[in-house]
Amino acid sequence: MKKAMKLYYQGLCFNDQGNWGLSEEAFLRALVELRKLKKWDEVIACYTSLGNVCYSKGDLKSTLSHWREGLDLLEQLNKKAEAGRLCLDMGDLHHEKKMWYAAGDYYTRAVTLFEEEPIGSEKYLAKAHYKLGNVCYNQKRFPDALKHYQLALPVLQRHGKTKLEADVLKAFGQIRFLEGDWNAALSYLQDCLKIFVTLGREEDIKEVESLLTTISNSIERERLAVEKKHLEKQFQKLHLDEIDVQTSSESENDSSISNLYPNSPAYSPATSRNNVDAKPVAVPSFVPSAPKSREDLKSTITSVVSKQRVEAAVRQRHNVAARITSQVVQAQPQTSPRRI
Repeated sequence: MKKAMKLYYQGLCFNDQGNWGLSEEAFLRALVELRKLKKWDEVIACYTSLGNVCYSKGDLKSTLSHWREGLDLLEQLNKKAEAGRLCLDMGDLHHEKKMWYAAGDYYTRAVTLFEEEPIGSEKYLAKAHYKLGNVCYNQKRFPDALKHYQLALPVLQRHGKTKLEADVLKAFGQIRFLEGDWNAALSYLQDCLKIFVTLGREEDIKEVESLLTTISNSIERERLAVEKKHLEKQFQKLHLDEIDVQTSSESENDSSISNLYPNSPAYSPATSRNNVDAKPVAVPSFVPSAPKSREDLKSTITSVVSKQRVEAAVRQRHNVAARITSQVVQAQPQTSPRRI
């Protein structure tokens, strides 16, 4: 037993020094001795440590192989909480390689083990749900992701302000943002930011502040688009009312002028262009501002009607005067110079 434990501690020392080859050799030799002695707890520790060494070397296949050996022994010994924690590590290894389905299987297995041994496993259970939520998020299964986050959040909130709680809140905010519920996203991310500020996590603070800026800009763009659409509808309605009023006013003025000058020739653009003495009347442009209420709209329309009537009357009187002048000039007799 002493020899086996000596080899085991040598493996730990070499691992701390970064000497992976000697560390792996020492753990393998210790494993042989411990299995002979049937010291299963120490055997499991050797398998776990061997997996860590292989992970440091970049040998992920050997890492999973050693961890599976340790997981099988833990389940045989009915140590469900420890088996659940090892499942979390194995899930993380697959998640790192973006193997979502395999990662989800190990996280689901961890949830089951923690639920079967709940004493002392509450926080680990919440962590497993959070990791399952991340798998669903990466698979774009947002409803399932929200379900797991909702199971994790209340437990984490009972254990004080932690990074894991802030990460769950950030995940909530990101999903709500993708779903278009921007106000809910702002609320979650603001709560998340408070925790990161309390913990002093500068990189996380910058990331959340960037998300908040993006969401705030989206909300403002949507507000401006709605306001623009509303104003366009108001201007369109106002323009149609102006056309109706102008048409009615011009028809009334034409009728009144015809009654005043029954013998005058009918006005046409051709006679207007032949009248070189006629000068166009400068008509001031009038662009009404957008009314804010129904009463303002009525007031604006009344003002437009008045201005249109005045301008139409001025144009009609000027054109009539020009036509009469032209007729008088044409009616004068052509006299020849008198001979002496």
